[in-house]
Amino acid sequence: MSGRVRLAVPALVVAVVVVGLIVWVAGQESPPSASEALARAERFTARAESVEYHGEQQIRFSEVAPGEEDVEPTVFEEAAVFPDRARSLVIYDDSLFETLSVDNALYSREA
Repeated sequence: MSGRVRLAVPALVVAVVVVGLIVWVAGQESPPSASEALARAERFTARAESVEYHGEQQIRFSEVAPGEEDVEPTVFEEAAVFPDRARSLVIYDDSLFETLSVDNALYSREA
């Protein structure tokens, strides 16, 4: 193999990878604006019979004392059956808050 061929093969591989990355990144959609995200959610719920989601998060509070940060892990569950039933549960590190909505009545509890 000549010196030119030995250099051409790695250069070709690098070129293919770079072009592939450019095509892939260019094809990525930028995140929607807040108003577009809300519009998408409204369209989704208009067509859906129910929705359910859950997750975990950490809530950071302002410093209690210099250098100390208060972080509270939180778990949440949300579910709704349209148009008249919903449940929301938020479990903090040491407490919980739950709401239930049925027809036109709203119930809540805290512990």
